[in-house]
Amino acid sequence: MIAAAARAIIRIHQLKIVHADDYFFLVATAALIAGAGLFYAFIGILYTVHAISEGKTIPPPNFVQEIEHAASQAQIAELLCWTTIFSIKFSFLFYFRALVNRLHKMEVWWWFTFAVFIPITAIIIPGPFIVCPHTGPSVLCRLSRLHTDSSTNIHVVYCSSNPGFLRREHGFLYFTVASDIVTDIMRRESKSW
Repeated sequence: MIAAAARAIIRIHQLKIVHADDYFFLVATAALIAGAGLFYAFIGILYTVHAISEGKTIPPPNFVQEIEHAASQAQIAELLCWTTIFSIKFSFLFYFRALVNRLHKMEVWWWFTFAVFIPITAIIIPGPFIVCPHTGPSVLCRLSRLHTDSSTNIHVVYCSSNPGFLRREHGFLYFTVASDIVTDIMRRESKSW
């Protein structure tokens, strides 16, 4: 990442040229920093949940609100992680675009790869909100009706009480793993032809 950032800075500073791969790299860097910061902000509640599950502490009075807030932050952090991953993939893809633009077979493969990347990216990046679209104060109202005593069930997430959630979560997990592998292979193949 440092080498790619140095390359982008040198290219911008000396050549005064910014390419598409540089823009994708900048988006990836911003998403990575934001996602890491967000994860750092809610990591404390994860330790609290673990301590409660081990019986080492009791839930604080605002536990349900903290869990709801952490769940929303986790969804956004996951969205930012996927944004980072796919921005880097697009950055590599556009970097190799200049290498293949005069070779017909490779150019067709590049366009095919690009066409596959678009819908996969459009599904995976907002995926956490597709799997569990319930966030915000409406979840708290549902949670307070579902779990009146937060110490009886520390996994207080509305979607987990929904029967279709587990199927959506598993389906999304399998789709993301398969798509990540396939897009990596396609991206690598676009430079090896």
